[in-house]
Amino acid sequence: MINEKLAKLDAINALLKHPADIVHAVEKLLEQNAALGKEMEKAGKERVRGYASSLPAKAKANGKGLKFLVQQIDLDAQA
Repeated sequence: MINEKLAKLDAINALLKHPADIVHAVEKLLEQNAALGKEMEKAGKERVRGYASSLPAKAKANGKGLKFLVQQIDLDAQA
């Protein structure tokens, strides 16, 4: 059991390129991951706002003067 844990710790240490303080290195990675997640969420919201603001210009008037818009949208985060 202890040997397994030491082997895993050695593997983690190698993945992190042998930092001086492995705990600090993992904490830093967790902080960076959280910051990137927040950036992605913010960018997604900005993308949706930008797309939403462009929709009124795409609306067409029908015969009675009412504007309407029918459009399929893809808000996939990967795009």
